[in-house]
Amino acid sequence: MVFDLFVLVSGLFLALHGFGALALAQRFNDADWKSPNMHLIRRGITAEGLTNIIGSLLNAAPITSSGGAVTLGAATGCTSRIVAFWLGGIMIFLAFAPRFVILVDALPDAMLGSAMIFLSCFT
Repeated sequence: MVFDLFVLVSGLFLALHGFGALALAQRFNDADWKSPNMHLIRRGITAEGLTNIIGSLLNAAPITSSGGAVTLGAATGCTSRIVAFWLGGIMIFLAFAPRFVILVDALPDAMLGSAMIFLSCFT
């Protein structure tokens, strides 16, 4: 009973978090934005839900939209889907080539810290 309640609350939280990130992304991409396009947000939340269902079958962690990524895109002005496809391809490559992940671990702490500060300022 408690586990079911936890799953329900977690799912609701992830859906609300996804709603906020998707609405914010719409706002940043449209200069004449008045209100969120609920059809596109419904599609985004459905995609996140299906991803989480498939991920739970594969014993993966829950996935949701990243507010930091949305604000980073707004700060840099780089919000093209082509960038998302390239980054997705890189992540799939890294999933099957774990030795390349060691390169991230080799980055200096100052560089990782400055990236964290930059992202937190825009979030």
